[in-house]
Amino acid sequence: MIERSLRVLLLLQFLYFATGEYNYGTVTCKNQACKYRPNVLDYKATACGTYNDTLTQTGWGVLDIVGGQGDDADLDIMYGAGYLEGVFTAERIWQHYQNVQDFFFRKRDADKLKKLKIWFDQQNSWMRNMIIKNKSDPMWRHVGLIMAQFDGLVAGYKSVAKMDLDVFAFQVLNGAGDLLDLLSVIDPASSADWTQMTRSQVLSYVQDRGMCSALIKVLGAYEDVLCPIQAGLCIKPL
Repeated sequence: MIERSLRVLLLLQFLYFATGEYNYGTVTCKNQACKYRPNVLDYKATACGTYNDTLTQTGWGVLDIVGGQGDDADLDIMYGAGYLEGVFTAERIWQHYQNVQDFFFRKRDADKLKKLKIWFDQQNSWMRNMIIKNKSDPMWRHVGLIMAQFDGLVAGYKSVAKMDLDVFAFQVLNGAGDLLDLLSVIDPASSADWTQMTRSQVLSYVQDRGMCSALIKVLGAYEDVLCPIQAGLCIKPL
């Protein structure tokens, strides 16, 4: 009896730890004004979804968001999807930014950081201006949808987060793959001097700054796109 009880207890513990912290909810958005309803899955709303935070159990969290099942505008759907992601993953966003900030900025002075912020601000202003000027252009329409999702992500995070992050933090998190190149321009001293490096130093430099690899596969009936990714920058920001 004791042995059987122990087996049942171990099974329950395994199921608990494999499940992680599970959240689900629905958001209704109109012109960037959103109302979030926790513990409700309404597929006719702007967006709804689930988040199973199994990071400490499996190394990954599972985020699943559905939108566009009702009659909402595309911009509202994308904003709502971003909003839900921000609500569900706020704690992980904060933790991730602390790691990325330490990796990229710990050894750089305030002047270099200021220049990077100015660059992001200029790019952001130019991009949003192009979106407004080119509403009939398919490419800029899609860029506008991506930015709607980005804005929703920031708003969703701010609606629940205990620790505030500014827009620059989200720009850094979404631009991490470009930061090494940007910082090399803004801070030339951090660039490699290949003529003065040994073979081992070159290999180490490339290894530290290598980027991710991905394999894209469209299913036979075009019903889904699979995108496994190997995150190969470094362990710390992951």
